[in-house]
Amino acid sequence: MEGKMSNPVFTVESLSAQFIAAVDLMRAEIDPLLLRNHLLALIFLKRVSDEFQARYDTVYARELARGSAESEAASIAGDPDEHRFFVPPEARWPLLLAAQDTCVHALATAYAALAQRNPIPLMGVFNQIHLDAAVKDLGLAATNALLYRLLQHFDAVKLLPQHFLTGEVFHQALAHVLNYFAQLAGKRAGDFASPPAIMRLLVELLQPQEGMRVCDPVCGAGGGLAAFRQYLAEHAGNPQNLSLYGEELEAETLALCQLQMLLHGLADVHLKLGDTLGDPILDEEGRLMTFDLLLAHPPMPLTNWNFEEALHDSWQRFADGVPPQKRGDLAFVQHALAALNQRGRAAIIVPHGALFRTGVEKDIRAALLHPQRDVIEAVIGLPSGLGYGASLPFAVLILNRSKPKSRHGKVLFIDAASRIELKSMQQGLQEADILKLVAAYRAFGSADKMVSAFEQLMRERRDNLAKLQQRELENCAADADRKQALIDYFEARRQALAQAEDRARNWLAQNRNLTGFAAVATLREIETRHDFNLMFSRYVSGEPVVRKLDIAADLKALRDMEMQRQEAEDEMDRLLAEWG
Repeated sequence: MEGKMSNPVFTVESLSAQFIAAVDLMRAEIDPLLLRNHLLALIFLKRVSDEFQARYDTVYARELARGSAESEAASIAGDPDEHRFFVPPEARWPLLLAAQDTCVHALATAYAALAQRNPIPLMGVFNQIHLDAAVKDLGLAATNALLYRLLQHFDAVKLLPQHFLTGEVFHQALAHVLNYFAQLAGKRAGDFASPPAIMRLLVELLQPQEGMRVCDPVCGAGGGLAAFRQYLAEHAGNPQNLSLYGEELEAETLALCQLQMLLHGLADVHLKLGDTLGDPILDEEGRLMTFDLLLAHPPMPLTNWNFEEALHDSWQRFADGVPPQKRGDLAFVQHALAALNQRGRAAIIVPHGALFRTGVEKDIRAALLHPQRDVIEAVIGLPSGLGYGASLPFAVLILNRSKPKSRHGKVLFIDAASRIELKSMQQGLQEADILKLVAAYRAFGSADKMVSAFEQLMRERRDNLAKLQQRELENCAADADRKQALIDYFEARRQALAQAEDRARNWLAQNRNLTGFAAVATLREIETRHDFNLMFSRYVSGEPVVRKLDIAADLKALRDMEMQRQEAEDEMDRLLAEWG
């Protein structure tokens, strides 16, 4: 813990360090991904244990003050109705710490008992918390020893609100440890996570509001749903006033999502185990459920999907055409559109190929761009290298069932692929990049409106910081040191925002007319000049849109590449033979 306050508290950095240190404890002996879900379950168990004990002590003291006998006060303090989560004796932290040589059994018993006593919020949550793989890899004795070290590590980490500098400390630290797991996983991270900066960009474009019903139909570990929550928290709203829906194909990954939502304290969350394209989220009457907002980062490229089922889809999602069996990327776009209400909007990650491939995929794009439909609002190209361990470039496709009148019959194209700074390429999207993209989207590519859109965005950022600071100071007890720490914390956030603002302003000063960055095309232009090709660079770069074919030259180039490939394979075979 940090600082010299009368009640030392965690900052985002110090709590994140504690969580990451726990991961590193595991890394020293085992692949931490084998215990990823268990670590989040352990953090959850520690948090509810701390909450239970604190509430127990408060109620016990209250009842003694009212004149109750000690036994009666203890009985009332231990009443399940007094607690958000009732922690049964076999799941309480002191008992677990006493199980040094039997941690595997003690924790399995604790999870089962906790779920049994809290059946509604914890239904199915611990079903995918298995220690079998760790026991198989390390042996029972070594696994017990590792788990005991984790218990000892978290014993000193108090996870109560009064131990956090701000209300967002725990949530951000949780995001950091999940991102750390994703970084360790490398290419495997795509199976359960999306880069936080990408999810942040999508929700900034969608601007969720309290009272909305939002969805991530490929929710993975819950990064998109957590981004919705974070947006409202950062905009001085109440995340509890969002209805969150998600669907995930893998049971173990869904369990991780459930744990994350529980740790964020979200109440109105509805998660489904299933395949979105074959078994979507339905309402109580069996109809396709619709949402105000939807974001999705589907697997790419989608080469194995429910093609045969889509041919006979019960919800008519693919009436404009069924994407090819080996290229199903646009199926998620069609699902997203069908799952939006009449004023709904969606932000979906798609590979570049989905923007320009011909055949039925062109027919689908043409249907979405038909003047009577006109649901594609923007295409934002992003550079390669922004995904976990992946180089496949992708774009953001924004759908809007109720475009503003000024945007009817038009599509905005933004090419950020060549406009992201080198530092950003190495570290992911930075705040300055997100500011530029969001302002350009709000201005709908208009150079005249870009400055005012950016100024409005910065005012919102500064106003929200001021509101959050005021709220935290009002919630702070009469602790002068803690109040000063809060003031310092928010000043550091303002300075970071100012630095991002300066970088964005410098870019704007050098790109006042947005040439090479943003352009707007009419539906007629997209049809007649580009044959429904939505590749953003065609519109933004100003380059010729039709390439004259030279079949003989193209065939020669193809033969040359084939020869180079064969030479490379021959050289690899030679080296392998030399190495034995």
